[in-house]
Amino acid sequence: MRWAPWILVAFFLRPQLSLSALSQGSKDKAEWPSLAEEEQKWSVPGLHAGLLYREEHTDLEKSYSTHFYRVKILTNEGRRYGNIEIVYSRGVVEVKDIQARTIQPDGSAIPFRGQVFDKPIARVRKLRLLAKTFTLPDVQVGSILEYRYRLEWKGDSTPAMRWTLDHQLYTHRARFSLRPYSVTSSALNWRSKGLVGKQPVWQGEVQVLEIGDLPPFRKEELMPPEEEVRPSLEFYYQAPMMEYIVPVEGGPKEMLDDFWTRVAKFVNEKSDKFMDKDRALRETVAAVAPAGDPPDARLRKLYERAQKIRNLSYLPPKSNAEADKLVENKNVEEVLRRGYGNDSDIAALFVALARAAGFETSLVLVPERDRTFFAPEVHRIQGLNGELAMVKIGSEQRFFDPGSLYCPFGLISWEKTAVQGIRLVKGGGLWVHTPKPVGADTRIRRTLRLHTTDQGRLEGDLRVGFTGQEALRRRQEAQDQDDLGRRKDLENEIKRWLPDGSFAEVGKAGPWDQAEPPLEAEIHVRVSGMIASTARRMIIPLSVLRAGNGAVFRSTFRAQPVYIPYFYREDDEVVLEIPPGYQVESLPGPGKIETAFGRCETSHELADREIRFRRQEAVEGILQTGSYRELRGFFEAMRVSDENRTVLQVVAGH
Repeated sequence: MRWAPWILVAFFLRPQLSLSALSQGSKDKAEWPSLAEEEQKWSVPGLHAGLLYREEHTDLEKSYSTHFYRVKILTNEGRRYGNIEIVYSRGVVEVKDIQARTIQPDGSAIPFRGQVFDKPIARVRKLRLLAKTFTLPDVQVGSILEYRYRLEWKGDSTPAMRWTLDHQLYTHRARFSLRPYSVTSSALNWRSKGLVGKQPVWQGEVQVLEIGDLPPFRKEELMPPEEEVRPSLEFYYQAPMMEYIVPVEGGPKEMLDDFWTRVAKFVNEKSDKFMDKDRALRETVAAVAPAGDPPDARLRKLYERAQKIRNLSYLPPKSNAEADKLVENKNVEEVLRRGYGNDSDIAALFVALARAAGFETSLVLVPERDRTFFAPEVHRIQGLNGELAMVKIGSEQRFFDPGSLYCPFGLISWEKTAVQGIRLVKGGGLWVHTPKPVGADTRIRRTLRLHTTDQGRLEGDLRVGFTGQEALRRRQEAQDQDDLGRRKDLENEIKRWLPDGSFAEVGKAGPWDQAEPPLEAEIHVRVSGMIASTARRMIIPLSVLRAGNGAVFRSTFRAQPVYIPYFYREDDEVVLEIPPGYQVESLPGPGKIETAFGRCETSHELADREIRFRRQEAVEGILQTGSYRELRGFFEAMRVSDENRTVLQVVAGH
């Protein structure tokens, strides 16, 4: 039940235009753009390479875009930019017509005739990122590299109406152009970020922006979505007033404007029709959640039934042959009968089941803040790209997220928390705000038992438990992996928690395909370089496990704002068996660090020839901040606290 394409046709395009007509793009191939003498001589001290020229053209009507890059290699280190990656989203776009060549300092050109490979880049919940990769031939200092390609949008996907203006390299010159839909009466508007003194201009039927002298983009961990921090220009259509629709009555902060009222009314009518299968729903409710059960128990059973549907947004067909057999669901009865659906289908099914069971339930359209931040004043329908269910239980309104794979009952996947969305009601909708993430719902528990070895190492077993967002994220990202791949990723993560050079081997790990239980793992570890010994003493810091995001904030300078997407807690316990012949000489005292956005408490205890170190860290007061100094100070204080050492001494007579 994808509603955005319906609105695209109903609101912005004339009725005679079909979506299939938008998918036919031109396949013309142009000559390579001419190379100016100034570009051949161009150089900037301190750069390894630079983007001499970039050109991007988007044709909305034909549903494609073309991309051209010209890169100058300035140093030996810069030769690595001859390894090209074209990142794309699987199932959304196709990369076609790749061409490339190397222009040598003497002006000779060597065309690329090698092989192009597909490489997985990342799996972020529903989004699968891959890259077309290839290496240009004979790249030297002074070479100019040129490559171009074409993106064609698939199915009901629409071309991006947004230009990201900067690049990983310094940009000397760039030209962006967009050909809008020719059959719409809607006004084309735009908004920019980080663009001072420049704006697009009409050249015939095309919007054009020419720009230059752009510094390279600096990517950092825990920063806001790239769309929010990179200089960009985004186009959007302002739908014309076709008829006045009375908005749904609500409080001043709840009422929608005319555009969003029409969107909500349209989607609500479509979704109600999709959910209008009373008999099938009543039969399912009777079988799954009998009326005699308590309300919360009934709702949980209905939620679990909806999540049993194979979620095609995360688990796509295994082959093209299977994909050809999958028919799009037209209503919830087909979702139940066929046993598959996308995330929107599953959200609608849960809403329909809850209504059939007598619960007051609404479908809520929400933005997902992992890619961009929603701006209601910009009438961009693609901004509301997720769905939640809102259920009234007693006097309380609660949100549920059945369309997110492996999302436990009562939890909302973090990208849909703390956002403004539209609750669909008869005649339109009302603005609602989803709750902020709660730190107590998301936790990492780490328990490590250690002993010393004759080789002067620490060795033992680590038990880890992930709950809430931490478990959900790892389960979703592991969908494309087998057991070996999951274990390998977990081992690499655990090694980042431990001192450099440590060994980690995962034993048990799971369950990976269930929503409710914690995701747990057992790991054997060996740690070197932590024990300092003298003839009579052994000095050991027990904070073997690195705390949270501390490593991210070691640098004194940061280019981007900090964006912590959800609140969390880490509960650590490290138990050290005191080696024979030793006793405790001194233990560090308790520690406490408290700020407006986080806190950390540590303690050391001695009992039965064991030293027990505990650390509780919580970040639960901030999502985004430009005050890097305060945040860094918090994690630096934790790091200094972790350097406290336990001192053991040889027992008299040994």
